[in-house]
Amino acid sequence: EELDEEEEWERSEISFDEIMLQRYILLCAQDVNGGLRDKPSKPRDFYHTCYNLSGLSVAQHSSRLWLADDIANESGDDSCLNRIFGDVTVNIVGRTDPVLNIRVERVEVMLSQHF
Repeated sequence: EELDEEEEWERSEISFDEIMLQRYILLCAQDVNGGLRDKPSKPRDFYHTCYNLSGLSVAQHSSRLWLADDIANESGDDSCLNRIFGDVTVNIVGRTDPVLNIRVERVEVMLSQHF
């Protein structure tokens, strides 16, 4: 049985609440002096800053990647983004490659120059 695009979208939704993840990262994990932490009772550190930013990127960009295929980056249209918690002009982060954990633009440059 072949699925139409709408049915495929419904079956491929991410298995977490992207708004709640963003909310936790921005309200609980963020340190007032900069950086991110594991949980509010812990100090900020580079490890948790990196992985919180990665989680924020996944929460904002992941579920529609294969449908959008860089539409937002090329046209400025953010309709391909997941729901964004708070003010999109200040809370949005760049899209990272979920495997390499670096910005997708850098992955594209690397692949175009070396492969």
